[in-house]
Amino acid sequence: MTTEELNPEAVRIAVAGDLDASNHDQFADYVWRRTAECRRLVLDLRGLEFFSTAGINAIAAIDGWCAEAGIEWTLLANPMVTRVLQICDEHPGTAAASV
Repeated sequence: MTTEELNPEAVRIAVAGDLDASNHDQFADYVWRRTAECRRLVLDLRGLEFFSTAGINAIAAIDGWCAEAGIEWTLLANPMVTRVLQICDEHPGTAAASV
């Protein structure tokens, strides 16, 4: 995971490798700690090679925190992540930007 400050109020967090049950808590904690002072988050999951349903729980938690904190956020996803989200998302209106 890497964090890039886009401007004083915006960060981009990029994740590569696997996001699954073994690390979804660490992922969510990492995002939470790095968004405490921002107003805009770009969560870039295009580098993931594996994305399990545990990752969806982490994304749901991030969505909740962002809503509570008034943080606008965008999810960038590769086709594999987008497919898992489409299959498992109980809110089909929630879209990921697939690049």
